[in-house]
Amino acid sequence: VLVLLLVPAFWIDLDHLVIPDLFTVGGMLLGLSFSVLVPGLHGFPELGGPSFRGFAAAFVGALVGSAVYYWLAVGAGLALRREALGEGDIKLAGCLGAFLGWQGAVFALFGGALLGTVLLLPVLAWQRFRPGEGEGRLGAGSEIPFGPFLIAAALAYAFGLQGSVDAWFAEVGGMLSLLP
Repeated sequence: VLVLLLVPAFWIDLDHLVIPDLFTVGGMLLGLSFSVLVPGLHGFPELGGPSFRGFAAAFVGALVGSAVYYWLAVGAGLALRREALGEGDIKLAGCLGAFLGWQGAVFALFGGALLGTVLLLPVLAWQRFRPGEGEGRLGAGSEIPFGPFLIAAALAYAFGLQGSVDAWFAEVGGMLSLLP
């Protein structure tokens, strides 16, 4: 279900620089609903019926994911004096958090930023040495859709990195609990 939501969102954001609420808000509501019916989605054993624990984990994931993105967008917007992260990306974080938990949503943010940097730096370097000015060149002020990078990182988390990322978050949390 998550993949069915994310694939069209990926292409729509890439083409139109917008992620429709159908995929973000609707996806978050689906994630919350599925988490009640299938608590195993968040690591809770299935008890033979709906579970509030699954819903609570999905709700915290949606809330933490969208809150982290929101405050990052506010901070970056103040620092750059322009919008740095769109509302669709913030709502997408709520969807990711509902399905993947707060760890998946937070990982998607940093993993997506890393992926975007790795993919876009060579393009910027190539443009720098390419003669002439042309339409479609990247540079300061260019709008680049972030949703596809978030989605790619979220899918990497869901289909392979979840165990190691969650273990890292647990280890960091353990270290932070030792601080005075």
